Amino acid sequence: MSLNNDEELALTHYRTAFSQSQTTRDPQWSTPTLLLLHAPKHSEMLLHLILAVSLHDMPSNPDNVSRPRQLGHKHYEKSTEQLMQALQCENPADNLAVLASFYCIHMYMSRSSGTIISKLDRLSLTAIDHLTKHNLIVSTYGQSSLTDQKSTKSDAERSLIACVIMWLLKIDAQGSFLGCKPNLANHFPAHPEQLSAIQAESRLALQLNWGTEYPISQSIRDIENCLPVDMMTDMLVLSCKTSGFSHKPQCTVVDVMQESLRKEFAALEIRYGAVFYYGSSDMTLQPAMKLNCANSATIFYALRIYFARCRSSSFGAESLSEIKTALSQLLRFAMYVSPAGSQQPVYEFQWSLFIAAIETNDMIHQEWLQGRITDHRLRKSLQGISTFKRNNLGIMSLSKVKETILAT
Repeated sequence: MSLNNDEELALTHYRTAFSQSQTTRDPQWSTPTLLLLHAPKHSEMLLHLILAVSLHDMPSNPDNVSRPRQLGHKHYEKSTEQLMQALQCENPADNLAVLASFYCIHMYMSRSSGTIISKLDRLSLTAIDHLTKHNLIVSTYGQSSLTDQKSTKSDAERSLIACVIMWLLKIDAQGSFLGCKPNLANHFPAHPEQLSAIQAESRLALQLNWGTEYPISQSIRDIENCLPVDMMTDMLVLSCKTSGFSHKPQCTVVDVMQESLRKEFAALEIRYGAVFYYGSSDMTLQPAMKLNCANSATIFYALRIYFARCRSSSFGAESLSEIKTALSQLLRFAMYVSPAGSQQPVYEFQWSLFIAAIETNDMIHQEWLQGRITDHRLRKSLQGISTFKRNNLGIMSLSKVKETILAT
């Protein structure tokens, strides 16, 4: 596929800024870069989608914003046609490209104004249907659900497929906050051994796929990141459970569910005590490890606030001590992740700052948070939310927050 200047710029954006919004890893050695290497050789469909996302996401000339987005939409339409054809095949030749396409489509739709929840729901359902139909969810680490998969897929490809499944779980959690049905995330509580196997299979994805050119320094980062990454996975599932809890009608079951979630939060805080310790420590020898630990801790406390405010209690309302503590801890860890003069564009961290910004009415904290929220949609939504809160005694319900984001 020959590319014009806008498309070349879009791929540069994908390798750098977009990659940094998806992972704390060095963009040069990240999963998005691996997918970009895979696409031109093996999947025109995936390359079209990478271009669609990048053209939509990259900064544009204010005088001509529509041109790259129109071009991106053409790539999107072409790729979705190809995906529909691939899904009709009994044995798609490139399941990695299909799964990565689901991820890119979600990225494209969630960045478009007026996001339609029903479309994201169908995408999540299509993803879990494809995974189960083609036995792509391994049940035991080191074993394939397909009897012939060992001979047809390399360790590197299987590990990268597992890695992309974990990324699909991540977008399920992101969508659940807005009201989407996390079909993939809902699959795993009944099959915890499958989630454990996928986690294990995905751990060496970068090392196996980069091969001998993968620096030892990056392998060390893989080892250092195991604990905060495991914590992140548990939090993704917990986030989806919290979203499910927020939609339940008031009844006895809700009280039981609320207590169960409280226990899960408490257990997670104990299980990953080392993450909180390292994230707030003064260590300087492993800055990447400290960053990831502090990042996971920040997200944990944002989830605590989300859990406390997800039903009848509005953001910014007079808070219980547990909310005040969670907000204080969130800000503390966020300052380790994003000290003076720096920003951290990874979406989950951006979402955490957003939760803190809609919870606090402290002007100093709001200014600090707003200066570090770089995600375009969250930043623009926060402007409307701040105006609403100023006119409504400093409070705002979760449903109104969602409505504002979806309208942005």
